[in-house]
Amino acid sequence: MKNANSLLVGILAGAASALMLFAAHRSGLGAVVLLAFAPVAIYIAAMGWGTLAGIAGALAASAAVLMFSSPASAAAAAALIFAPAAWVGHLSNLGQPGSDGKTMVWYPLSGILFRLMLATFAAFILTGYLAGYGEDSVVPAFVALMQEFSSANPSVPVPPEADMIDRARFYTKIIPVVVPATWLLINVLMAHLSSSIVRRSGLMARPRDDIAASLTLPLEAVGFLVAGLIGMMILPPAGRLASGVALGVGIAGFGVVGLAELHLRTRGRDARGFMLFATYALIVMFSVPFLLFTVTGLWRTVTRNRPPANNGGTA
Repeated sequence: MKNANSLLVGILAGAASALMLFAAHRSGLGAVVLLAFAPVAIYIAAMGWGTLAGIAGALAASAAVLMFSSPASAAAAAALIFAPAAWVGHLSNLGQPGSDGKTMVWYPLSGILFRLMLATFAAFILTGYLAGYGEDSVVPAFVALMQEFSSANPSVPVPPEADMIDRARFYTKIIPVVVPATWLLINVLMAHLSSSIVRRSGLMARPRDDIAASLTLPLEAVGFLVAGLIGMMILPPAGRLASGVALGVGIAGFGVVGLAELHLRTRGRDARGFMLFATYALIVMFSVPFLLFTVTGLWRTVTRNRPPANNGGTA
């Protein structure tokens, strides 16, 4: 009976996620908001009703997209939206009894964030491959779009075609960095929101984590930044695109850790609310300040993974 209930909840969650995705496709300016909330139903199902519900939700949502779209679109939606939500929900429920036999030791947040970074990287590589993303296809399309916009708005000055091509090439290089980074941040936010909903409903066994104090990343995550930076400098175009995805995922992942450090350092301060509001407002408006938190997150990760100093004691 419990499995049947989990399956039903998962299927309903998958249907809700698919409907949200379809609505985003037809919503113009509101598409970003709907797309951001598309995985929430699967997050809630997986966190509240278990792994079976998460898997059922991801499969049901993918099947719904496949029914009304192409196999490539269904694969991209599954990789970007549905599967990561089910996986994170599964990981959040993993736990085992502690050494005292009374307390539970839950899967660490560092592992969950790192695996979400891996999933995001793999999903964007797959999606880029399926879409044929590359300079040869994107640059002409972008130039045509700018020319169409100029034709529809005669009062807007038309830049020379060479300038449009240069601008299109720049966007082709920056999009693989910015979009995966943004999507990872959205997923972190939606996972946090979903866990809060499930916990308040009394459906989540995992207690509330002290994110500000405990969040970090394994040292292996530094590879995203290193590989991304080096790859964008020395690899051919296709390799640079993959490197851009790695760099974007690394920037976002370590940035989240850096923001956790900010929340920890401002605890107990009278102006904490204003400091947090001002920080997030600057990030939303200008984006560049987020890089400071990427550096902070990298520092926090390295220092917390540093082996304890040997004070001269004997084994």
